[in-house]
Amino acid sequence: MENLLSFKVADREREAPRGLPLIMAGQWVNLSALMLGGMLIEGLSFGGAVLCVAAGGIVLLAYAVFMGANGSRTGLPSTAMSAEALGVSGARCIPALLICVASVGWFGVQAAMCGSSFSAITEQALGISVSTRVTTLFFGALITASAVYGYRAAKYLFSVITPILYAILLFTLIWRAFSSEIGIGAAISAWRPTRPMSYAQGIALVFGTWAMGAFVTGDLTRYAQKPRDAVTALITGLAPSIPLMLLGGAVFRALEGTYDITFILSVMGFPAIALLFLLLSVWAINTVNAYNGGIALGVMLGLPERRLKAATVVAGGIGTILGAAGILSLFTGFLSLISSLVPPVGGVLIGAKIADMLERRRGGGTEPPGEDARLDPGFHLPGIAAYATGALAAWLTSTAYPLFIPPLSGIAVAAVFYAVSFAFKARGGTVRAKAQSKV
Repeated sequence: MENLLSFKVADREREAPRGLPLIMAGQWVNLSALMLGGMLIEGLSFGGAVLCVAAGGIVLLAYAVFMGANGSRTGLPSTAMSAEALGVSGARCIPALLICVASVGWFGVQAAMCGSSFSAITEQALGISVSTRVTTLFFGALITASAVYGYRAAKYLFSVITPILYAILLFTLIWRAFSSEIGIGAAISAWRPTRPMSYAQGIALVFGTWAMGAFVTGDLTRYAQKPRDAVTALITGLAPSIPLMLLGGAVFRALEGTYDITFILSVMGFPAIALLFLLLSVWAINTVNAYNGGIALGVMLGLPERRLKAATVVAGGIGTILGAAGILSLFTGFLSLISSLVPPVGGVLIGAKIADMLERRRGGGTEPPGEDARLDPGFHLPGIAAYATGALAAWLTSTAYPLFIPPLSGIAVAAVFYAVSFAFKARGGTVRAKAQSKV
C-alpha cells in the first residue's frame, strides 16, 4: 500500500498546468489519428464522419476529464488511484498489468515503425542503407532517455514538438487545398464510402482508439494544482486536436487517396519534412507510452515512486528490444485487445464516485485515496466484479451485439454495477442497523 501512496504528488510540487494542453494535443498529431480519419470516411459520408467525430470526441473528452480531474484530486496516477475501487492487489493485477503490457507493446510498434521509415527514406533520398534494427534501437533509446525525466521534461519537449507538428499539418492541408486540381469541396462532395459502417461503429472507432490514453491522463494531471486546472488544460488541448486530426485524415483520404501525410509530403517534394513529421510524432507519443508504462510497471511490482526512472528505462528498453526484433507486428491485434480491456476500470471508478456521492448524502463519505490509507490491501470484490461485468459487456457488444458501442458499454455497465451493488450494500446495512436498534 505504501508504494501506491508514494506516487502521490505533494502540494508543494503542484504547478499551473501550462504545458499540459500541449502534451495532450501532441499525442493526437500522428499517423494513427490521420488513419482513423481515413477509416471513418471510407465507411461514411463526410457529414457522417463529422457526426461520429463530434459524438465520439465529446464522450472521449468527458471520460478524459473525469480521469484527469481525479488524478489532480488524489495526486495519484491512474493505476494507483484504481486501488480506491479495486483494492491494492486488484489495481496491480488489472489496470497496472494491462497498461504496462499495452504501453510497452505500443512503444515497440511505434519505435519499429520509426526505425523502418527512417531507413527507407535515407536510402531513397541519400542512397545510404542503414539497418532497420539499428535505427529502431537508436530511436527507442533516445525516446526512453527523454521519458525518464517524466512530466517536467515532457512539458518542455511537447512545447517544441507540438507546434512544429501542427505547423506541418496545416502547411500540408493549405498547400494541397490551393494546388489540387479537384479542390477540397469537390472531393468531399464527390466522395462515396467504399466500406460502409454504422454510426455506432464510427463512434466506437473514435472513442476506442484513445480510450486507454484517456484513462491514463491522471498520470500527468496529478501535477495540476486543482482539478479545475486539469479540466481546463484537457479541454484546451483535446477539444481542437481531436476534430482537426480526424477530419484532416478524412480530407486527405478524399482528396489524395491516402491519409498518409508523409507520403503526401514526399510526393510534394518535401521528404525531409515528411521524415521530420514522422520522427517527432513518434517521439511525442512514445514519450508518453514509456512514462505510462514505467508508472504501471512500478505499481504492478510494488516499487516506490523514487524507482520510477528505473522502471521507465526497463519499460522503454523492453519495448525497444521487441520492436527491433520485429515480432510485435504479429501481436498488434493482441495489443488492441489488451488496450480495450482498460476502459471498464474507469467505469468502476465512475461507479465509485457515484457511490461516494450516495454515501455523502447519507452522512458518510470517503476521502481521496491520496489522503486516506483506508484501502483494501487485497482485492475489493465489488470492484473486481464490476470490472469483470463491464469487460464482458464490452466484449459482447463487439461481437454478438454490434449495434452498441463496445468501450462505452463496458464503462457504463461497470459503473452501474458498482453503484447498484453499493446501494444494495448500504441499504442492507441500514436495515440491519434499524433491526438492531429495535432489539
